[in-house]
Amino acid sequence: MPAPKAMSLSLLTRQFGLRKLSVTIAAALAITCIAYWIGHRKGTGFPSALQSTPLTPYKNPTQLAADIRALPLDERAPMGLAWPGWQDYMVLSTRMRVTDPEVTRSALLGVCASPSRMRDNIRVMLLLRVCFDCPAGTPRPSTYGGWISHSAANRGETNRDMNWPVGRALTRLYMQDTIDGYIGSPYDGREEFDWLLTHCAWRGL
Repeated sequence: MPAPKAMSLSLLTRQFGLRKLSVTIAAALAITCIAYWIGHRKGTGFPSALQSTPLTPYKNPTQLAADIRALPLDERAPMGLAWPGWQDYMVLSTRMRVTDPEVTRSALLGVCASPSRMRDNIRVMLLLRVCFDCPAGTPRPSTYGGWISHSAANRGETNRDMNWPVGRALTRLYMQDTIDGYIGSPYDGREEFDWLLTHCAWRGL
């Protein structure tokens, strides 16, 4: 019986190269899946560079105020579980948690100083809901102003707790309702921050 022909060196090299390439691709896919899983557990998707590096506290209220004004906002469209803007709110919330409260108070006062800048006030309100998690049913403090939501009004909802309008599903955030305006005395983000500090807890993001 004739002996099998010896496999050529070039064929062995090609097969070894293909096998090595397959292992490399499989390893890359595995790393990608692990990164996605970690990001998913954190409520984001893929971890951002900000989340993967230690976050430092704000020292300058002007910088914090500028970052608040730069937060994304789409208050009249669905900001659901997959909305990428939540990542910016969560990163900013994490930095605020380790920031001197006096720096935060000064920044919030500066952002909310002009009642005509309604969108900035909405950003502050949403950011504080991302920062703090209040016990279910925690009543809102007595004020002479309040947020208008057509979607909540259409459902007949009038008793909103302090987590509204931000909801949480496992590790992800979402908007429960639209924000369509504000009525009454000017919104005071600094005062609300102080109230949340004493009645609610920082979220574990």
